[in-house]
Amino acid sequence: MEVLFLSSPAPRQQDGLFEFRAEITAASGNMMNAMMTIAGKQNENGAASAISINFSGTEMFVNVMNATRGSNARQIALGEKLGKLSSRLSFRVFVNSVLGTADIMINGTLAARIGQQANERAPGIDQAVQLGGLSFDGRPLIFSNLWIGPWDGELPRAETAGRASTTLANGDVTASIPAALTDGKYLMETEVGQIRLPAASLSAIAFGGESAQTHSAARLRLADGSVVHVASFEIRDRALRARSELLGDIHLPLESIAEIALNPEPLREPPGAAPRKPAQAAAANSPPVPAKPFVVQ
Repeated sequence: MEVLFLSSPAPRQQDGLFEFRAEITAASGNMMNAMMTIAGKQNENGAASAISINFSGTEMFVNVMNATRGSNARQIALGEKLGKLSSRLSFRVFVNSVLGTADIMINGTLAARIGQQANERAPGIDQAVQLGGLSFDGRPLIFSNLWIGPWDGELPRAETAGRASTTLANGDVTASIPAALTDGKYLMETEVGQIRLPAASLSAIAFGGESAQTHSAARLRLADGSVVHVASFEIRDRALRARSELLGDIHLPLESIAEIALNPEPLREPPGAAPRKPAQAAAANSPPVPAKPFVVQ
């Protein structure tokens, strides 16, 4: 068995955002066993934050090493994310070194989001990126199309647009979507069989398809925080009657409506749950300011 590594300094962006990508091919024709590490600077105690990612067959092992809190490891099944099994693997890793997070795309599919939970972050990973591989038969692993550079903070969607997927609260992503919701648990068919997951363990469900670019006459923000776009509406006898493209006819008492925004901007699908830039994170803590508000007293 032989182990070799390639190292490169990470680009020192002020916002901490960078991406690196590569393709790995096993000359033997077998599934590869490759690894990468994104490392930070050692502190006064000699410890350094890092994220280590190991591809082994159809599984991925991730170990997050926080310089102050220790390590946190988990195993992620790749299976359907790899598509047709081959000896070639293409990956892209999007890093926010300030937060200590990493989003991993395998063969054009979002495979995992590392750092969605506070105990799985490694802030300060801005020093070096290291790639390596294990060869068990004396035949080499081939690294090609290596690239490392700045990242704008948005995850690419071109290769995955229209595909159904479910994102879990821990950052794992699966191509399966829930078949049913019963007693507060989602029923899902996955690569490891049928499972039931508590609703709190899911963070997003994408059912696939493209968003219809329709114009709304108004955006209703209800007292419970819900938001509904309507194509038309009228107010009579302290009640609102509206027509929604998704929900059909709506009848609501005025007391249940917190705000009516006239002629709102078109509804846009979010560009993926990418890590926020510092300015975006600050803006998220401020209340939204509607462009044309009409508040019902």
